[in-house]
Amino acid sequence: MPPGEEFATTDPVVAQTLFDARWKRYERALDRDGAGLPAAVADHRGPTLATFAKTFLETLAGEHFADGQPAHKPRDLDRRKRGILACLETLRLRRVHYLSRLEPQDVDAMLVELRGKRKADGKPLSAATVRSYSMEFSAMLSFAVSTRVLTFNPLPSSRKLPRSARRTALEDDAYLTRAELKALLEHVLPSPQVPYAIELVMTLVYTGMRREEALGLLVRDVDFDAQEIRVAPNTFRDGKSEAAERKIPLWPKLAAVLKAFIGTRPGHAPLFPSVIRKAKDKIDAPIKAILGTLRAAARRAGIQKSMDHHILRHSYVSARLHMYQLSVTGVQVKVDAQLIVSEIGHSDETLIRRVYGHLTRERINQVLLEFGEKLPDARTARQRRSAYHSERVRAGRATQQARRAAGEADATAPSTPLSDAEQAQRRGYARTIRETARSRGWCEMTLTTKLTATPAEVTAIMRGDLSRLPLARMQRYAAAVARMD
Repeated sequence: MPPGEEFATTDPVVAQTLFDARWKRYERALDRDGAGLPAAVADHRGPTLATFAKTFLETLAGEHFADGQPAHKPRDLDRRKRGILACLETLRLRRVHYLSRLEPQDVDAMLVELRGKRKADGKPLSAATVRSYSMEFSAMLSFAVSTRVLTFNPLPSSRKLPRSARRTALEDDAYLTRAELKALLEHVLPSPQVPYAIELVMTLVYTGMRREEALGLLVRDVDFDAQEIRVAPNTFRDGKSEAAERKIPLWPKLAAVLKAFIGTRPGHAPLFPSVIRKAKDKIDAPIKAILGTLRAAARRAGIQKSMDHHILRHSYVSARLHMYQLSVTGVQVKVDAQLIVSEIGHSDETLIRRVYGHLTRERINQVLLEFGEKLPDARTARQRRSAYHSERVRAGRATQQARRAAGEADATAPSTPLSDAEQAQRRGYARTIRETARSRGWCEMTLTTKLTATPAEVTAIMRGDLSRLPLARMQRYAAAVARMD
């Protein structure tokens, strides 16, 4: 095959000339080997996929801006490495081995394998994950084309590549209403692990920050004079993108809470330091997560929506879209979508208009963000938590005493392993109870009272942890729920 050509030559003279040239290169290699020197001949098939992937990642890691800053953050390089590695580990690409042998049908087979790959929990990879991995591999192939190692990139035109889904509206379960946010904030209670739970949840609700952004804040990021919170990379985290470095309004309600919380702490300290400190840690580190605190507050408030950190981010955007802002002349006008974009750290307002466009039909006469919550002081919050815990304990003991009086066994787990059919029955009973409770807006305490169950049993049912409940008890609870009007 002549250099730069796609097909081998049919001219015997040209073929002999090419063969002689290649043979001379191998002879020189043999001479070097005899002299104890490494062979200086490149494989005519080119680099392997694994070798080129390593070269590609090293090239990205070596790219810098004019000011000397790395062009790619470590987290971005890790994401690319995960995606490329997932593609290279497929059986089809292992068989291809060499980059120059990659064909469109190999890419199609790789995508089919990725879609059938299982995660640690046994579930297949989502279409979004397969597309993300494929795009990282496609970036490597585009780099190979630009360096003339490959003639073209077959991946973007593959019909097996999952298409990105278009979202035209945000479902009601994906964000909290103002009333739900008010109830959530009023039911957040501190704990020994998260003593500043109220301040942290308020920061998430009143800023719309990403989880890692809020948990990685420093004291100096809160500027009470300028009435803003600065989101920027620091020792504990890096930014997701250039747009992620921004300034967010410090709303008066949040400012009052954080001012009392910060006190006289130094500016370099984490705003929300972890109370769990290992002996090897020389400096205070931020807290890692508060998902349990959020979900516990949602249960106490009777909120049936799936609770996580990101739902608060959606809720902030929806709340801001309902508000007004003051123009330069002091007149109230609709909030500009570009202003919200800068507050949440997006690059443009396309996502805001496409996903949240239907929320702009309703307006609330509000310029400063406020949900009307009445926050308890530290002493009252501790008393509420103690009272809630005591109520759960008393309810559990009362139920156990009633069962003993009725002669029912106190076993909370089946004595013998259950068959697959019995396990399916237990899941069906639990599904019936959960769907009924959510459709009627019952919180866990309400369901505990109606079923005469212990709080631990109701929590197990709502979370799907069915190993603690006997089958007969599950059946009785499901029947009781079915009888309720």
